[in-house]
Amino acid sequence: MTIPIKYMNWKLNEMKGLLIEFELCSGKRAGNINPKDQYLKCYGWQDLENEPAKEIRIIEDDRKLNQYKNITGVTILYTNTEIENAIIEYIPKKYAIEDAIIFQMDYMNKKIKLDNSSHISSDKILEKLYKKGVQGIKEIKPMSLKNVYDNEL
Repeated sequence: MTIPIKYMNWKLNEMKGLLIEFELCSGKRAGNINPKDQYLKCYGWQDLENEPAKEIRIIEDDRKLNQYKNITGVTILYTNTEIENAIIEYIPKKYAIEDAIIFQMDYMNKKIKLDNSSHISSDKILEKLYKKGVQGIKEIKPMSLKNVYDNEL
């Protein structure tokens, strides 16, 4: 029997998770893990910039973890700390223009040259500009495990 643990206080219980590799084109997950499994929640923790793509999913029921052992492309995350560390290590920050006028003025004033190759994503370009100090760009960090569950309660 599957028992949802979604709304239990995450501070009192060690959550379990999976770091899963998958193919971007097909969406096929390592170990044929079903991305529509209602008790394997992703909460937006995906790296779609690299191959293979990766995602972190929280196990929100009492399933046995043995079924995921020794599967290439699947890493079991046994504790909240392991989940948080995987989020930091594998899930990239995003960048967005927060104020278009300030961004455009500062970018033009700094006269920064960019590689305008088509293979570079707009997020990578914004990241470079952000690191060069161009104003009007915000850094968006992936939501932490704590924030996800505090917001859901």
